[in-house]
Amino acid sequence: MRKSMLLVALTALLGSAAAQAETCPAGKVCAPKAAHQSASPKQPQAHKMPQAAATKENMVNSPKHVAKQPERATHKPKSHHAPGLYVVAAKKLNVRATPQLRSPIVGTLPRGEKVNVIEIDSGWAKIVYRGRVNWVSATYLHR
Repeated sequence: MRKSMLLVALTALLGSAAAQAETCPAGKVCAPKAAHQSASPKQPQAHKMPQAAATKENMVNSPKHVAKQPERATHKPKSHHAPGLYVVAAKKLNVRATPQLRSPIVGTLPRGEKVNVIEIDSGWAKIVYRGRVNWVSATYLHR
């Protein structure tokens, strides 16, 4: 019985796809049309296949169940990409005029130097260096 229902559903699905393919003009990309609804109530629909009963085991192992877990109301740590005080982790960190590798180097910061970051965008931290707004790679900054 189950095989015959699956065969009928598959045949209906393939038949509607073939009908759509015939209506497309040659050389044109056709948009999918809505599935044709059968007039016979006895014929099962392809999208109404029986689903497995929800058990504790398949709910725990289901990726959908894991993704929908509620967030806990706990203290969230500050993001690494948030503005604030950072410490230089590189031996010598280049300070650049613009947030690009090809930008001229206007100075360097030694390891352990504290830096006030104004914002971080695309991996670059905007800082004030010698009274001017400049940029450093955020990869080499730590909280």
